[in-house]
Amino acid sequence: MAIIMDGKALAAKMQDHLHEKVERLKEKEWIVPGLVVIMVGDNPASQVYVRNKERAAKKAGFHSQTVNLSESISEEELIEVIEQYNQDPLFHGILVQLPLPNHINEMRILLAIDPKKDVDGFHPMNTGNLGMVVVKWYLVHLLGLWKSFVSTMLNWKVRQRLLSDAVTLLVNLWLSFF
Repeated sequence: MAIIMDGKALAAKMQDHLHEKVERLKEKEWIVPGLVVIMVGDNPASQVYVRNKERAAKKAGFHSQTVNLSESISEEELIEVIEQYNQDPLFHGILVQLPLPNHINEMRILLAIDPKKDVDGFHPMNTGNLGMVVVKWYLVHLLGLWKSFVSTMLNWKVRQRLLSDAVTLLVNLWLSFF
């Protein structure tokens, strides 16, 4: 049985839910989530991606800022910029847009980001070993699929079957590590 889901409607619903959570956080804790996106150079695809991220963050109620840096910036200067945002309590998340220019060591830049503020989750403290990355990726996608299916209000038998299949896949993945 094929089911067509409306991805845009689902994304809008999830965005609205996030906005509500952010508003509650603002009211109860007086915290406005802050996101900074650091972009080096002027890659057109990256510009579109970053613009969409900033739009989504602002729509959710985040304080969002994009820092555009010259492609000629040195690795050390970029690390200094990252360190400023690591120390800034107004920003809870840092995203360094990849790819970086060839003269910059990507791993050094990723290591410079405070793991607690690493939006992409690329810092080794966040990814763990490769096996854990695969399991985390798999779990995140299973959860996303589950939320998608539940939100489309599938009947219980269909949801039960999907959960059963997902658990079977997860167990097989887990056993493949041993």
